[in-house]
Amino acid sequence: MDSECIESLIGAVGQDIIGRTQVAEQEQGRKSEALSEEMMSHHAQIFYLCLGFCKNAADAEDLTHDVYLKALEKSAFLRDTDKLKIWLFRIARNICLNHVRRGRFIRLFFQDYSPPRAEELDPEFRMLQSEQLRSLKEALFRLPLRQREAFILREYGDLSYREIAETMKIKEGTVMSALSSARKKIIRYLQGEKPYGTR
Repeated sequence: MDSECIESLIGAVGQDIIGRTQVAEQEQGRKSEALSEEMMSHHAQIFYLCLGFCKNAADAEDLTHDVYLKALEKSAFLRDTDKLKIWLFRIARNICLNHVRRGRFIRLFFQDYSPPRAEELDPEFRMLQSEQLRSLKEALFRLPLRQREAFILREYGDLSYREIAETMKIKEGTVMSALSSARKKIIRYLQGEKPYGTR
């Protein structure tokens, strides 16, 4: 085989490698874009989950931003894209709990940020709502951590029992038990019974 044939062969192989590399890069780009879109489809749920661990919407937005930054940093380690939702909520849960443990945020019951109705502008109505909200805050803040987490993931994150179990790495039956206990304690507290302790 003469030098011209060898050079031609090398050139063809090189072009093939370049072509395959470009195709792989394009495919990786499409996968990354699809992954980002899938993550963003859970943005509202992540925001409400974060809201469950902090005092206002602004702080919840900051936490949500941190969650997505961390998720993007670790996206290369996600092996099973079918588990993306659980993986994302685990990141959110860990970030929120780290902030809570450092004492940076206080627990707040879910708030509705839609424009107020006419009756809500009435001072007496707003005072009643404020009292009810404060009681709910107190009741929820007194819950044991596992019950509080399960409650937030269910009522804020809108996760199923199975998804909560996977996120918290506990059995589904334990989730159901924690939620049942949390709801009963909240009801008893709101009915004026003796406050339950925390742990």
